[in-house]
Amino acid sequence: MRYKPEGRLEIVKTIAEGRLTINEASEEYDMHKSEIQRWLAEYTLHGEEGIIKKTVKYDGRFKQMVVEDMRKNSLSLRETAVKYKLGNQAMPLVFERGVCPKAKKKI
Repeated sequence: MRYKPEGRLEIVKTIAEGRLTINEASEEYDMHKSEIQRWLAEYTLHGEEGIIKKTVKYDGRFKQMVVEDMRKNSLSLRETAVKYKLGNQAMPLVFERGVCPKAKKKI
């Protein structure tokens, strides 16, 4: 099930306020806890803005910066996606393949 930004925000605030744990929210809303963990990380780092997704086009310089930061700081895909508000944790991998097309190593 896909949640609108308001629904994601409500779930995250419920956890942040201590009314539910991630596991309890996962059961109550019938969703995988990794998705809730990602929302919570985005909320913690970026506030409500981190929960509200916007369609964005990324230029080559931005993609290169993301890939270099991810490699230099040994960030996971999830950490990188949250840090740069990418919304999809696979985006850094897509960026890497576009920046370094011969890169076959998984991060």
